[in-house]
Amino acid sequence: MVIADLQIPFHSAEWINKVKSLALTWNIKSLILAGDVFDLSALSIFLAKNEDAEEELTESEEYFAQVVSGFESTVYLMGNHEERVRKRL
Repeated sequence: MVIADLQIPFHSAEWINKVKSLALTWNIKSLILAGDVFDLSALSIFLAKNEDAEEELTESEEYFAQVVSGFESTVYLMGNHEERVRKRL
C-alpha cells in the first residue's frame, strides 16, 4: 500500500483507519510512506500550526507507531515536510 501526505499530527485519523482496514482486508503486507508523513509545522518558515517542535514530534511519534503497526515492512520516502529538519540543521 502506498500513502502520502499524512502530515501527522494534523492528519485525518478517520481516513487513515479506513486505509489500514482495507490493507488488512486485502492482506497487504507492505506499506510505502511517500513523503510528508510528518507535518513538522514548528520547523516551517511559514505560519506554524504548532510552535513547539518537541511536542509535535512526541505526538507524531506515538501516532506513527500506530500507522505502521500490522505491516510486515515499511518504506519511508522523505518529502518536503521532512526536508524542514535538514534545513534547520
